[in-house]
This record gives sequence, structure tokens and C-alpha cells, in this order.
Amino acid sequence: MKMRTKTIVKQLLAAFATTIAVQGAAQAATTFQFDTGAIAGSTTNFSFLTNEMTFTAIGTPSITLTDSNNDGVIGGADDFAEIGITSIVNFQLNNANIPVGTTGVNNLYELIVHFNFVGTAGIVGSNAVATFNSGSATIYYDEIVNSSSAGGVAIANLTIPSANGSQCVLTGPGLAEGSCGLVLKFDALGITDPGVWTVGGTDLGDLDAVAELDVDVDNVTPPFSPLYAGYGTTCGINAETGAILPLCVQNVTTDQDGSAVINVPEPGTVALLGISLLGLAGSRRRKAGSVVAV
Repeated sequence: MKMRTKTIVKQLLAAFATTIAVQGAAQAATTFQFDTGAIAGSTTNFSFLTNEMTFTAIGTPSITLTDSNNDGVIGGADDFAEIGITSIVNFQLNNANIPVGTTGVNNLYELIVHFNFVGTAGIVGSNAVATFNSGSATIYYDEIVNSSSAGGVAIANLTIPSANGSQCVLTGPGLAEGSCGLVLKFDALGITDPGVWTVGGTDLGDLDAVAELDVDVDNVTPPFSPLYAGYGTTCGINAETGAILPLCVQNVTTDQDGSAVINVPEPGTVALLGISLLGLAGSRRRKAGSVVAV
């Protein structure tokens, strides 16, 4: 039953989301080089090709939903915020795990991601849909493997610069599980030494790269309610006097894991391959489809 629910959630997410793209249609997952030896102060030296990273939550990310329009129900104008920490637990190449001995991740070093995303939420049918309009994440490199970024080095920033179709859909009994699809601008420029994230020797931050995340959400505790508890008595608008009370909120925690791929928009890919635009004038450019692993 749970697998069927997950499938339905992902279908709903695809149906609700607008075009998930940044600066044009997303391309097939880019194979890039990740090199720890290029990080200032690093004592590890792992350099390998990858096109996917898998991650899992550290602790329990927290979600706050605020009754911003003060009507007592989850509506399209309600503010949604999510804060949490995840750990990149594996690198993959063409859907196959790269051995830890090749990558060193979570053995000799760890990659910790802090994120903070905000947007609005509403009820669509029997599901809660959160649409993100801003937020950011930072990836830290740390040679002390203890699930903490304390003392780590920031090696990349990811941002949702504006509403771009990034959404989460919660469904199932009590809106306690769901799925998210997010697209974030990837930028390592000015954060770390060149050469950590590269394609053909060019820094990913120079290529308008985007990171596409496919996230499973489980164990929303307590489950969201379409109605805000306490509305009319402890929050919202007093049912008897009409007095304005503090806005109602719902605070929950959740478990999350998933995967991320990095895409480089087609013009950058063409430039990297050294293909002349003049030479392409008479040819038809192939449009690659978006690949987001589950």
C-alpha cells in the first residue's frame, strides 16, 4: 500500500507542478567531476566522475505552516517554511553506486547540507500542496564524520531565486507522507576554490547549472490538518468578540530522503564540447529530456 501511495504522490506532483525549469528546459543529467583535493585545507584527495547524489535527513527537518490569511483553513495564501539538514550519503554514475573507496564520502569526509525553503501552501482536492518561491541550501565539506557541519567548509550554494514549479505534495492518511520536486540554481563561485565541481575543466558555477531534487517525505508528525486547531479561541479571530488573536500555526517534523542531479543548460554544454554554432546552423539540435532518479 505504501509503494502505491508513493506512486500516486509522484503522479500528483507531476500534475500539479508547473514547468520545472531554470533558464530553459532542463537537460539530461550532467556528468561532472567532484574533486576534494581542490578544497582549501583538505587532506583527502578523491577525484571522480558522477551524475547523481543521494541524500538522507539528519535528525528531523521542521515545517511551519502559518494561517497567513487568518481564515482557519489551509489556503493558497498560507506561508510555508521548511528548515533542515541532510547528508549526502552516496554518489552514483548512471544509476550505479560509486564505491566508497573511490569517493571517500562518509568514510574519510562528509558532505552536510543545510536548507531553508519558503513558499505558500493550500489544499488541492484531498492533498496539501506547498509551492516554494524562495530559499537556499549550502553544502559543507567536513573531514570529521559526525553528521555535523561544525568546522566544515562551504563548497556550494543552491537557491530557489523565484517561483519555478518547485513543489511538495502531501497525501495519504492524515497528510502524513508525500513527495517533492525542486529545482535550484547551483553556484560554487566565490565559495570555494575552483576545480571542486567541474565539467571538462570548467567550473559548474560558470555554466548556469541547476540541481534537480527528487525527495520522498515520510512520517509527518503530527500530520497536517486542513483546519487550524484553536481557531476562534486561542488563535485567529475570536468567535464571540471578533478580536484579532495571534495567527494560527501548524508545526511538524518529517523524515526525508531522495536524490539530486545537476544539469547544465544546453548552450553551456554545446560550448564545452567546442561545437561551433555556425556549424550547427543547418542541423537540428536534439532536445534532451530531464532525468531525475528516484
